[in-house]
Parts: sequence; C-alpha cells; structure tokens
Amino acid sequence: MFRLIYLAPLQNTRDSITPVCFVEAAHSIGEWRSLHRIQQISDMLWHYRYEQDWYLCRQGEQAQAEPVANELEDSATGDDFTDDFLSSLN
Repeated sequence: MFRLIYLAPLQNTRDSITPVCFVEAAHSIGEWRSLHRIQQISDMLWHYRYEQDWYLCRQGEQAQAEPVANELEDSATGDDFTDDFLSSLN
C-alpha cells in the first residue's frame, strides 16, 4: 500500500559550530489586542532576543500596567464585549 523511500542525509544542513538547544515554552501568555487598540505596527510584532541560554520573546517595547485609553474605549458603555465590538464598527 505504501512505498518506503530511503532518503540520504542532506549535506550542509546543520551548523557544526553552533550548539544545539531544544526549545520549550516556559511561559506562553501573550496579550491579545483588538484592532482598535493597536496604536503602532510594533504593538502587533514579537521581538526576539537570546540571553544566556534563554530565547526571549517580547511584544511591544515595554509591558504597560494599564492599557492606553483611546476614543473608542471612551465612547463604549460598560465592559460588555458586544457593546465594545459594535462601537468599534462605527
């Protein structure tokens, strides 16, 4: 039914100088932002850096304790998602 095919090892696919490191998320909570809360393109991007055996991902320049209010949030009444969503359509 299935035909097995032997694949030869690929040449030059691994850097023999850089040590291998398996990655597993130790913390994977990100902030979901609705489009009307995006102020800049950088608010949507993840920034990566390597720091002493850690591969770190960060969204935005610095985490904010409170979200920045904007006109749509000021005009929304209450915390109801439906009201917030409907006001963002206007």
